[in-house]
Order: sequence, then C-alpha cells, then structure tokens
Amino acid sequence: MIAMEVILPGGIFGAIGALTIGVSIFLTATSPGLDSIGADGRFLLGCGILVGAVILLALWLKFFTRASFVKNHLLSGDIDGTTNYDKYEVLLDQSGVAETDLRPSGKARLEGTKYDVLAETGMISSGTEIKVVRVEGSRVIVRATS
Repeated sequence: MIAMEVILPGGIFGAIGALTIGVSIFLTATSPGLDSIGADGRFLLGCGILVGAVILLALWLKFFTRASFVKNHLLSGDIDGTTNYDKYEVLLDQSGVAETDLRPSGKARLEGTKYDVLAETGMISSGTEIKVVRVEGSRVIVRATS
C-alpha cells in the first residue's frame, strides 16, 4: 500500500500501508500463539517486520521504473530549465512588414520569417513597415516606422 502511494498520491494508500505495518507489529507483540518465543523473540520479530518492510519498499522504488508496463505510464525526458526565449533577442532593431492587422497582436514578417508580434501602441494596419523596439521573453513588440 505504501508503494501504491507512488502511483496514486494522496496519502490514503500510504496511511493504510503504515497502519497495516503498525497492526502487524502490534499483533506480533500480543499474539498468544507466539508465547513460545518469549518477549525478546517478539521484539526481534517486530523489528524484522519493520526492517523487511523498509527494504522491500526501497527495492520496489529502485526497480519499479524499469518495468516495461510502468514505462508506458511515466513521463520521459529531462527538463533542464532552459528556455528558447533567447532566439527572439536577435530580432531587436530589425525591420519588417505587418502581414496582418496588429490589434494589438498579429503576424509580421521580419527578415523573411513570420513571427507573432505585438504593437507597442494602438493598431497597425496590414502592409505597414514596422521595426522591433523591444523583446520581453517571447513577446516581440513592434512600432510602425512610416
């Protein structure tokens, strides 16, 4: 149940699993069928249950992602934290033509490539000469030059 918490997070399966381990240790300590091993034996058996559960959980977590049926349900690929925003910085101060009406956003052709742009102020009509005045992340802000 604790291992299921990895697949279906929310705390319910983990709590039930921890409760089950606790109940098994309690039953080990109080079961009349274990009188022959004495108090020390019961203690060792309870510790064995706890250590065994931890080892099984560690092994399950280590080998779980290698199972073929699991790989279909896990996200693959790495996230390195970089962005592609830097590619828009080269557009600064470039000139082009508004391909659509910019109200205030629309399409413009800059250096032969079509980009989504944003007019700095107001509306810019299609076909108007424009110039990139600012780049904020992936937002390319333009101004009419004519």
